[in-house]
Amino acid sequence: LQGLSGSLEEVTWLLDPAGKPAPPLGSLPFPGLGERIAFEGVSFTYASEEQRAAVLHAATFDIKAGRSTALIGRSGAGKTTIVNLLCRFVEPDGGQILVDGAPLDQIDPSGWRRHIALASQELELVDGTILDNITYGHDTATAADAERAARLAEAHEFIERLPQGYQTVAGYRGVNLSAGQRQRIALARALVRDPDILILDEATNAVDGLSEAAIVETLKSRAGRRTTLVISHHHSTISFCDDVVILDHGRVKKQAPFATLAARSMDELYQPE
Repeated sequence: LQGLSGSLEEVTWLLDPAGKPAPPLGSLPFPGLGERIAFEGVSFTYASEEQRAAVLHAATFDIKAGRSTALIGRSGAGKTTIVNLLCRFVEPDGGQILVDGAPLDQIDPSGWRRHIALASQELELVDGTILDNITYGHDTATAADAERAARLAEAHEFIERLPQGYQTVAGYRGVNLSAGQRQRIALARALVRDPDILILDEATNAVDGLSEAAIVETLKSRAGRRTTLVISHHHSTISFCDDVVILDHGRVKKQAPFATLAARSMDELYQPE
């Protein structure tokens, strides 16, 4: 019993709603993104003891449907907070997020999340096969669907070289795979759903990196028909995006077509104007 006490305390904390955000509400159906997601004067402040400062200050920008938008800024600029707001892990303190004109906080959260996929550097793999991990959360996906997504994520070749291919066991939290391999599987897991809105949150930061080709192929395959948000510190990664939103200390410094800013380095893009 003493040995189990730590685990029991963790479960108790997980089930205790005290000090945690209220679950998101809303009942409007969401059939798919038609025009844009608009952030209108959105502000957010973390209420914890460690983070009292506002991380977003009246942020106003658009994510246009069918286009790829790069979201850039130095660490602490508010990029991950925007992802958390989009996924409705947290709700804005001020302003509003509009989805084709409808307030996001009025849209059914389950229906909204079914149209979103997130590939991030903090992926958690399950202790199952590679195929299990790619199709996790998408029960109707076939082996052919998984392979197609793995090819787009530049993961198929390394999977084929594994002892049992797609039936190779990933191990607890993917212990049998390298950081770069785990990130490729994260991207394949997101792509197998062909989501309406794909968020790539620092998806190229593994030790051995997610290949540039995977990002390029992803953006090409989705161009004009799906919406992609790319968060990265690498100029080469965002150079394939249509638009760029530059954040600086929680404020939107600029939004513009990336082609008009392509000649600038990342340091130049971050500089105050």
